[in-house]
Amino acid sequence: MSNLKLIEEVGTEAPEASSLDKGESDLATKLLITALSALSKRAVIALASLQTLLAIGAVLFLAYNVMLLPAPSMTQIVGLAIFAGFVLSALWLTRRG
Repeated sequence: MSNLKLIEEVGTEAPEASSLDKGESDLATKLLITALSALSKRAVIALASLQTLLAIGAVLFLAYNVMLLPAPSMTQIVGLAIFAGFVLSALWLTRRG
């Protein structure tokens, strides 16, 4: 014999319909869509700003590490300047296009 018992369901009536009528429901849906679209536009702008922040942060991190060396070579300094120029040109191209 199994120890399982049949439990009767209490209150199986369907839940009452929402108190909102069709017009209010459509308005609420439109407001929700408008709010979500504004939020998604802000997220895209934030990601574009994050790209700039990360690129400039990489340049500053490398510059800080090169300048911490006791005697940075000319090749390291020139390489850092070329990298910084590349990052600035890449950012300029992405903003322009």
